[in-house]
Amino acid sequence: MQTDASENLKSDPICPSSGCNYASEKGKATHPMNYFVPNFGRDHDINDSLAHTSQSEANLDHQWNPVPKKDQPKGHPTDYKVANFGVDEDVKITLANVKNQEKLLKHTWTPVQDDNGVWVVPEPINNKAYSYGSLVQTDAEVKTASDPMCSSAGCTYKNAAKHPMNYYVPNFGID
Repeated sequence: MQTDASENLKSDPICPSSGCNYASEKGKATHPMNYFVPNFGRDHDINDSLAHTSQSEANLDHQWNPVPKKDQPKGHPTDYKVANFGVDEDVKITLANVKNQEKLLKHTWTPVQDDNGVWVVPEPINNKAYSYGSLVQTDAEVKTASDPMCSSAGCTYKNAAKHPMNYYVPNFGID
């Protein structure tokens, strides 16, 4: 239970430690009041914003009429039941592919999260994270004689250049 003595009723955070002298200042203005404030007109930024708004409305042939929040119509319904159609087909295919690769490589992929919740996955910079054994194509598996740039009759571009080469390029300095 607090008493008047423990509440320290005379302490006011606005006043100094010597106390407040409100009684002697009663009726006296503590700061200037009722002084003249010049009117310099509307702010230049506001004028520019209104001009840009009217230009945009003219360009888009549309009037912007903001509606106060209290007058806005209610939004679409929320917290409604969403149908559950099961696992997405793309997810099913991905899971099946992971399962097939785990079986083929005789390795179970178990992703883990770090302390921040970020998934730790193999990165291209870390070659130890990859197993290239069955993933590399050999020359026997690749048709090296076929060039997709050539017709079935063969390639003729190897010997003859059909575009200008080694021509002078002027230097106009930094762009």
